[in-house]
Amino acid sequence: MEFRVGAHVSISGGMEKAVERQEDIGGNCGQIFAGSPRTWRVSEYTDEDGESFQEARDRKDQNPYVIHSTYLVNLATPKDDLFKKSLNCLQSELDAAEKVGVEYVVFHPGAHTGSGVENGIERIAEGIDELEIPDNVTLLLENTAGKGTTLGKSMGQLRQMQDMN
Repeated sequence: MEFRVGAHVSISGGMEKAVERQEDIGGNCGQIFAGSPRTWRVSEYTDEDGESFQEARDRKDQNPYVIHSTYLVNLATPKDDLFKKSLNCLQSELDAAEKVGVEYVVFHPGAHTGSGVENGIERIAEGIDELEIPDNVTLLLENTAGKGTTLGKSMGQLRQMQDMN
């Protein structure tokens, strides 16, 4: 069995820099952000960006890679404006992953902020249904520590989100 280990590294200076940073720490897979993790902005990527990133990954045998969604995404929110912003951002990250050849996009489902667990889980499932997930990208739900009204703190909650789709 081959063992894969990596870290969350910066893409500052170009996506291929992530491969160098991963190699420097002994990683053979990795996680990156597609933009700033604390804003709604997702960087624009060209075909050349994707090609150079893939070439660097192939040379160093670094696979797979994951884009971690911005921390602002909250599909559990009862607020329509925040829900729409979250969907648009997550869709942009999925599109970026497809453009540069990243296999996975992971996100924290969000917090229901008082609307209730069931309403929050339904809202998350609704949001996932609205996304256009590229064929070569897998969307992953990441568990949470369970602080406040965040959802996804148990495998049961994550399964509920999945089963509604």
